[in-house]
Parts: sequence; structure tokens; C-alpha cells
Amino acid sequence: MTTEFSLWKSKEKALPDTITVDGRAFPIHADFRTILKILAILADPEIIDAHRSAVAAKYLFVGKAPSAPWWDAFGAFLRCGDTPRPASGKRDFDYEFDAPEIYASFRMVYRINLYDAELHWWEFSALLNGLFVCACPLSEKVRLRNLDTHNCKDRARAEQAKQSVQIPAKISRDDAMTDDLIAERLKRGEDISDLL
Repeated sequence: MTTEFSLWKSKEKALPDTITVDGRAFPIHADFRTILKILAILADPEIIDAHRSAVAAKYLFVGKAPSAPWWDAFGAFLRCGDTPRPASGKRDFDYEFDAPEIYASFRMVYRINLYDAELHWWEFSALLNGLFVCACPLSEKVRLRNLDTHNCKDRARAEQAKQSVQIPAKISRDDAMTDDLIAERLKRGEDISDLL
């Protein structure tokens, strides 16, 4: 694994504000809020796939976006220059669902108010990764999320607590409304075959 994040470099060199596509550097908005917004856009089931790239590019690039595919360069930026790791399939945390714990942990551990902070994505990522090795609200939530409940004294309670912190699946509003309608019909003992 190679990393571009280095403490011996100046801030300007260590924290890039461009991504390179086809050998050409394109200026980007590198603030952590912008990147979190783009990640929320990419995960939003309400945005159709054909529009995701254009909407994300609108927020990411300062000026005109590259005409060549830029996802690989953006992925490298998200990883702070690190090489890709094999996907495990299971996510340990979610920026949106765990936002209260992320906020509280930054306040508790670093005394940083994320609503006031101006952090480059790479700074934010380094600090966020540091939270997983100390006792704070985020690390405790992730620990509970991955808890092996087999050895717990009150296994049922531990399992209930574990389930309460699991990352919910993202579904569209239409799917959520259909799920609600199915639940209502089932409560009333009505047929749901037209909704399936």
C-alpha cells in the first residue's frame, strides 16, 4: 500500500486540491463536507443512475469537469492516495447513519466542532480513522455493531442492542411507501398480491 498523505510535505503538497484525469489536473472542492455530500448523492436511491455522475461532478469540480471518465481518480482521492483494498462486503460505519457519533467523537477526542471546522477530506479521513482506536461514541457503536453475542450473559438483550445500531438499507421513497402499504394491508388482513 502506498500513501500520499505525509507529514514531511507542506500542507499544499500533502493535501491535493486537484485530481488527475488523462494526465491533466482538474481543480476540485476538497473540503470534507463537499465529499460527504457527493457520497450521499452516490448513495441516494432517488437519483437515477444516469444522473449520478453529472450531479456529483457539479459539486466536485471547480469549473468544467473532465470529459474522460474520472471515477478512478476520484476513488484514489477518496482513499487519500492509498491503493485499493479488496472489498469485504460489510460496512463498519455509514457517514449519514453514524453522523451523530462522528460529530460527538470529533468533539470529545479532538475538540473539533465539525460544523465550524474547515478540513480537507484527507485531514478529516485521518482523524476519523483515529477514532476507531480510542474509546468514543463512534468506536463504541461500531464495536456493538460487530459484537459476537454468543458469549454475552444476556444474549437476547445484547442481540437487540446490536440490531438497533445496524446500518439500515437505503431504499427509495417509493419502495418505502410500498413497504408501509404492505404492512398496513397485512395488519388489516387484506390481499397484497397487487403490490408484489
